[in-house]
Amino acid sequence: MDIVNVPFLPKTHDAYMQLFRTMAGHVLPNNSWVFPTFQQGYDLKTEKFYNGVVVVSGPGVVWRDVSLAKLTEDHDLFLADIGFRMRETNLYATNQRDYPEQYVGAFPTMFIANYHDGRGTVCGTVFLTSEAAEWHDISKLVLGNPALDDIPARFIGTQKFAENIPGDRFAGGFPNLFHAETFYDVVCGTLLLNHSAARFAWFETTPLFDSGYTGAQPAP
Repeated sequence: MDIVNVPFLPKTHDAYMQLFRTMAGHVLPNNSWVFPTFQQGYDLKTEKFYNGVVVVSGPGVVWRDVSLAKLTEDHDLFLADIGFRMRETNLYATNQRDYPEQYVGAFPTMFIANYHDGRGTVCGTVFLTSEAAEWHDISKLVLGNPALDDIPARFIGTQKFAENIPGDRFAGGFPNLFHAETFYDVVCGTLLLNHSAARFAWFETTPLFDSGYTGAQPAP
């Protein structure tokens, strides 16, 4: 494919979370999950729009519906703010009380449900063990120096960093959206996914990301 960069995603938290759902909910087989890399483009040959995604599955990848009450105390902010949602999800995944040294991180699918089984609202969550991923603090400069509140830029910078590590070690990565200031730098929490658990793909989609749209197809 001959992809040219044509950003078309509205810069809102609702649109970011809808992109997760659009990519995840309609194209993948059972026991596979996906997160967008926020790389967007237009194929001049097919005249179609595409989104970059990382598909995860296999050993070290565990999906669970987790009670919203366990994930956070601030339910409204969790469901409205993707940065807060990513951070709280990763805090829960690495909680030493519930999962002692079991997971290195996690990402939300952005789907929620209530099965009326006493758990209340539950949130789709994909957990990653050390078999599937590595956690690192990476310099913001190395990631392209994105603004800390620019969600697409942080995902794009993380994916490019993962792909360009010498030795083709990783298929992709995502930010947990934590950061810390050091004496001389700002570092960003980063999950890097092994080829055994992940692969990059372009998925055909549409520039219109509204709640009624459910179409997405893998690129040819």
